[in-house]
Amino acid sequence: MSQTKKDGHLPCLDGLRVISMWWIILGHSYVAMTYAVSNLLEVTTIVKRISFQAILASSFAVDTFFFLSGLLMTFVTLRRIALNDGKMKWYLFIIHRILRLTPVYAVVLFTYTYLTAYAAKGPLGLYLKQNDFFKIVSLCKTKWWTNLLYINNFYPHNGDFVNVCMPWSWYLAADVQFYVISPILLILLYRYRNIALSVIVSLILGSMFVRGFIISEYNINFFREMTSAILYIKPYTRISSFLIGALLGYALQHETYLWQPKKIFVFFGWIMAFTLMALVVYGPHHYYLDLDNASSTASLFYGTFCRTTWCLALAWIVFACATGHGGPVQQFLSFRIWEPLGRLTYCAYLVHPIIIFGHLVLAGDIRHYTDIAMAWIYIGNLVVTYCVAFVFYLVVEAPVAGIEKRMLKCCNRSSTTARELPRTDANQLL
Repeated sequence: MSQTKKDGHLPCLDGLRVISMWWIILGHSYVAMTYAVSNLLEVTTIVKRISFQAILASSFAVDTFFFLSGLLMTFVTLRRIALNDGKMKWYLFIIHRILRLTPVYAVVLFTYTYLTAYAAKGPLGLYLKQNDFFKIVSLCKTKWWTNLLYINNFYPHNGDFVNVCMPWSWYLAADVQFYVISPILLILLYRYRNIALSVIVSLILGSMFVRGFIISEYNINFFREMTSAILYIKPYTRISSFLIGALLGYALQHETYLWQPKKIFVFFGWIMAFTLMALVVYGPHHYYLDLDNASSTASLFYGTFCRTTWCLALAWIVFACATGHGGPVQQFLSFRIWEPLGRLTYCAYLVHPIIIFGHLVLAGDIRHYTDIAMAWIYIGNLVVTYCVAFVFYLVVEAPVAGIEKRMLKCCNRSSTTARELPRTDANQLL
């Protein structure tokens, strides 16, 4: 529950991290309920309400996490390189990341694989046992190693959602893959700024082009298949969010951090950020009214630009808050309560689908959907998720973090590595 701020800490990120996690749990709660509602035909009309766009757009919270990951990694690591006169032990950089992610991940993976099936009760439980959910659980008994090697967004079966163990863990695979290639970008940013910026911008544009190409080549209706595995979980279609965060992290390390823009510029910056976010979330509403006849051109355009646009808006919000131009938004995102909740984000991400589907199978019957009933279910999922995450944090994540810190101290007695170790642990990047 400590709320002590460390040097270089960006308080607004705590609020973004927690709210994004709540948004993901909201979206997954609605996905899960499609297996257990008695009035499914009525639900198909509910999704056409403009207010429902905020739930359909919950996948953009994942882009927020990629953005934060790139931002924190660059912001903290470049500072550390400067403190060490340009020297960096990159093998420890990678080991540090793996050691922070893997232990609690492995424990949750074991729990998911061997304990989930015992929760199934009643007719609904028997139905779900025949459904893709429990087929995925069975797959974990033979393909668990793909998760711990962080390749499960490619193998098995090319990372298809219904043929991969712990489907939501694709995020960890993509994030580690970004982390593995990041030393190249960090070295370039430190020594050859212009080359690095050119490379990063080219990769962002390349990722957007690949998304557009896949949508066009496979004739994907992005409004219907936003989470299509071939488009959703591959690193080359999601890296733009990570790189935009990296660019902002670099900017906050240099003279840009001290830049004091005019008030009119700040005003238009906020207007532009909120406008872009509103367009990303609510812009497609017209097409959700008739998905079968949605324009292929609109699908291509939106699918190509939406995730990059979302992160550009986020970049302004974080920049404005970091430089003291955030106003009420900065105050809200910097509430002290966000920091202890933010520490549980990684464990909450790992366990929340287990909690959501566990609630379904333990309930044993189907439900009649209403907005109030769904709100009640969501709040329950949220509270139980954080309670379980608290246990995993205390029992696994925090102790392992302490052990890992001492191990690295033994390897770096003659350097500042252990003392100045960047705060790129799991709860910072998730």
